[in-house]
Amino acid sequence: MTNHLEATLKEASIACPTLPIMPSPYQEWLEEAELGLLALDDCRIECDNMTWVISYLFNRIKLPHKCMSGHLMLSNRKKYVTPHYWIQLPAGYVVDLRLRMWFGDDEAIPHGIFQPSMHPRFIYSGKEVEPYKLAASLASILTDGLISNVRLPSKPSRPLCK
Repeated sequence: MTNHLEATLKEASIACPTLPIMPSPYQEWLEEAELGLLALDDCRIECDNMTWVISYLFNRIKLPHKCMSGHLMLSNRKKYVTPHYWIQLPAGYVVDLRLRMWFGDDEAIPHGIFQPSMHPRFIYSGKEVEPYKLAASLASILTDGLISNVRLPSKPSRPLCK
């Protein structure tokens, strides 16, 4: 079975065959990080607290990121979520584990770490916000202890960028 990031690249190359799809040189790191974060899937928290928890985890490995707040809209403008929170990584990657909470548990809904450009139906619009600084104990309470199951790879030796 292919993983989510590989499937996204394949889907994009089928949708836009003339667009050169280049996997990131950090593909392996991104895949390992996504797999680690998916341990939080069953948390009973919404996008704001999920963003603070993921930010807490990224800060522990000193990974540069931005906490974002704004809205997410389907390109047909028939459905939107506001406010919505997510993580922005360098090179345009988004970390969002709560889209399916609002748009349905469907494989077509982006989930995990992905490039928004690979999912043009979903339009993110927002600004960087100061993250809520979580203590380890609060992160554990928010995640019902599931945070202890998260295994993130070490920060890449070079910045995540194109």
